Amino acid sequence: MRPSTSGAAALSPADLFDENGNLKKFRFVSAHQHLMGLLDSQFDEDNYSLFRYKIYSEQKDENGDSVGIWNQFGYKVGWNGAGAYFRRTALMELFCSYLVPENDSQKSILHGFGKPVSRKRYDRIESFIRSQINQKKHNTRMKKAVRNWESDLNWLNNHLQVLLQRGHFELCENQDDPNVPLVERKFLEEKEIEKGTVIDLI
Repeated sequence: MRPSTSGAAALSPADLFDENGNLKKFRFVSAHQHLMGLLDSQFDEDNYSLFRYKIYSEQKDENGDSVGIWNQFGYKVGWNGAGAYFRRTALMELFCSYLVPENDSQKSILHGFGKPVSRKRYDRIESFIRSQINQKKHNTRMKKAVRNWESDLNWLNNHLQVLLQRGHFELCENQDDPNVPLVERKFLEEKEIEKGTVIDLI
């Protein structure tokens, strides 16, 4: 699911004053804090977006190096990785996406990810992150990456808590849906969040 973003909120007089006519207290938070707040809420199975991406077998980054499906979705950790909002948005896009192979050699690999918004897709994401933690946790140079993986896994389990409590779940009928527009998934660099503020009621 791609969380919606917003700039400064437009408030009516009714928003500014309480029932006794007193001015409400406000706080101004950064756009980053606002977006993180959206990801802190529970996954809403009645209100999410489905994506459909072509996955390339020979995708290259800006240095010409081959990247896997995780980097194609912008999921990068460690000192040169993305911030928490971008990492977790990437995980949710992967969780909610139809994965269309570039060629036949990828079909079995992508089939292993299961359908979008399914227990199998969650298990594939969870097993990848957990395996990275187990493999790298004793490498002192990977401390930040391991902290990112651990933090993201905790967040993912909390965000999908309602679905996970069911055990098995599968919200999409098929592995692919041609009715969803196909987007060519290019290598993503972390984009700077547009500067601005969002008004939150205290």
